Amino acid sequence: MTTTTAPIRMRDRIPAQTLIEEALAGEPAEGAAAARCRAAEGQRQIAGELALLPAGWIVFHSLPLPTEGVLDHVVVGPTGVFPVVVAHHPGRRMTVAGRVVTVAGTRLPTVLGAEADADRVGRLLAAQHLGVVPVQPVVVAGAGTRLKVAERPRGVLVVAAEQLRARLLEKPVVLAADEVASVVRLLDAPEYWGPTADAQPDLLQRFAELETRTQPRRLRFLSR
Repeated sequence: MTTTTAPIRMRDRIPAQTLIEEALAGEPAEGAAAARCRAAEGQRQIAGELALLPAGWIVFHSLPLPTEGVLDHVVVGPTGVFPVVVAHHPGRRMTVAGRVVTVAGTRLPTVLGAEADADRVGRLLAAQHLGVVPVQPVVVAGAGTRLKVAERPRGVLVVAAEQLRARLLEKPVVLAADEVASVVRLLDAPEYWGPTADAQPDLLQRFAELETRTQPRRLRFLSR
């Protein structure tokens, strides 16, 4: 894979691109590859939901941060800017109690991560003097994840996958079309993001083959 500084537009990155590239770079028999395949599946499912948003909305996928880490999705539209963290735990119950998230007895920093993502995006927009742009973190439970919200975290939207689009659309309009365009131009600029690579033409085909090879391990995970 030939590394470049970035694609011409960051919106050209495909859903779960970083996870897919990492999975393909590893050994398929390893549990890490199966885990990345499972996480990528969740992000791609949510990308499918977000693709159904109406005109006037733009969705970015798998944005690499300048230091480390990746933003799963960033949604920009008339009701604001929404960094989206995908919590994909098929067959498991995910309980949210304020900022505490528990899956199968294990506490996860899901809400904290969503807050950090929103803070990063907010600071980027503020540094470029775009004015007051509402940024709200979102945690979305992937398909098959049994979501239970015991206490909603303040300022963070926690939602099941099938409710995501409706919840984004029902919010009050806070950005005019030209403001949405300004945010999109900024997020599209590769200089604000970490090193990346153009998605290779056969990337999804190779990933589909890897999914097939790791399926037995992923099925064992679901049966536990």
